[in-house]
Amino acid sequence: MSDLYNLSREELIGVMKSYDKYITEYFENHAEGCPVCLEEFYNNEYKEFIENLYKRVCQNYCNTMNKELLLEDDKNLIHHIFVRDEFIELAEDGKININNYKKYLDLNLGADFEKGEFIYNSYKELYESYVRDEIYGDIRDLGLYDDYGYWDFEISKEDLQALNELVGENFDVSNPEKENEKEKDL
Repeated sequence: MSDLYNLSREELIGVMKSYDKYITEYFENHAEGCPVCLEEFYNNEYKEFIENLYKRVCQNYCNTMNKELLLEDDKNLIHHIFVRDEFIELAEDGKININNYKKYLDLNLGADFEKGEFIYNSYKELYESYVRDEIYGDIRDLGLYDDYGYWDFEISKEDLQALNELVGENFDVSNPEKENEKEKDL
């Protein structure tokens, strides 16, 4: 049985929205034939699309943190590592990789970080166990827009909206300045 049947309400709604778009685009682009069923769509195109969304979000978030790196190994495991301060420049230059990263690990980050790295099976797992909370915290502490009302956040507005729509997140991407202007116009 597919794990399609074990989705939360929000996740299922996200799958259905994506499937609706897929069906519409299929018939716009194909004169004949038949699109795949919902279960096949979910197990193939949708899972790949969602994992790529999580990957993009996680990489964009971690790229803003100069001590953090995400590395993939040949088993498709994701290594979330923290490098020592003296090796940040090597990390920024792309000289730390899956083959040499262990000698650059910062092992002094706390008791729950003894090995200097966290290993995840998927970007979804990394997102749910670490990145999500960091994004909510950054939104609360830093906001999404600069003083001129322009987007100024490490994750794109489109990706945050996609997380809202497809996996049931609740990121408020509205611009308070624009909302105030609308109220003034009324």
